[in-house]
Amino acid sequence: MQTIVSRLRGWGYRLWLDQYDIAAGADWRKRIAEAIRQADAFLLMISRTAVTSRMVNWELGVAEENKVQVIPVVLQATKLPRSLSRRLDGLNQISFTKDRYRGSTKLVEALGGIRGGIPRIPGDTRYPALRENSRVIVEIIRFLQDVMPEGGNAIFTGGTDWDYYVQLAISPGEAEVYGEAVGNLNLTRTRRLSGRQIEKLAALGWEAPNKKSSGNFHRTWQVRLDTDRALVAGEMMRTFLEVYNHMVGDSLGTEVQTSGNTR
Repeated sequence: MQTIVSRLRGWGYRLWLDQYDIAAGADWRKRIAEAIRQADAFLLMISRTAVTSRMVNWELGVAEENKVQVIPVVLQATKLPRSLSRRLDGLNQISFTKDRYRGSTKLVEALGGIRGGIPRIPGDTRYPALRENSRVIVEIIRFLQDVMPEGGNAIFTGGTDWDYYVQLAISPGEAEVYGEAVGNLNLTRTRRLSGRQIEKLAALGWEAPNKKSSGNFHRTWQVRLDTDRALVAGEMMRTFLEVYNHMVGDSLGTEVQTSGNTR
């Protein structure tokens, strides 16, 4: 489910999750009902445990009573109880059991299309540099995928005194890009990230450093389509703006490496 949450947030959708959005001591049943009533859509996550859960059935009932669009999302192949099957009769189910990329595409279509990527970047209508930065990111990814058969790497620098970077690597023939966002191991003492900045990186989908990433935060994206590349651009710009304190009117530094050459 975390993959779905990450992609939808990256595409610009506001999600409400009970495990994160209910304050300690709050009336959880009341808060869940309020959130469902105010939602544009209710994603019914279908798994072996969910289909027999009284709580899930109650939540579905709240959505039905308030005429909230219900979108069944199949996380695990399982037989539906007869009562639940009747309630979902006629609703197109979106499966993530085999092809998550195809499932993501169908889910976005069901929700009404892409809301994220470049349009989601804060202030892009007032600051031309934001759109230009995003355009450059998209074009470089496309260049490494389509023009350079050997793939390559791209490094983008920005933030305070341009001391922060995000680097991308694309292997030949792959529809996936690997990214790293600089972490404290590779920053000077005065530029190290605070706990809040690290939390924000996690919220944006970056995973904690490991041996492969050499102290940097890391993640991967699917980049088969221009909408995917726009998603990467949007999330990278949010990383620079919200984590690395990049100025909205400043261009990013860029360096592209292919076959040992720098451009």
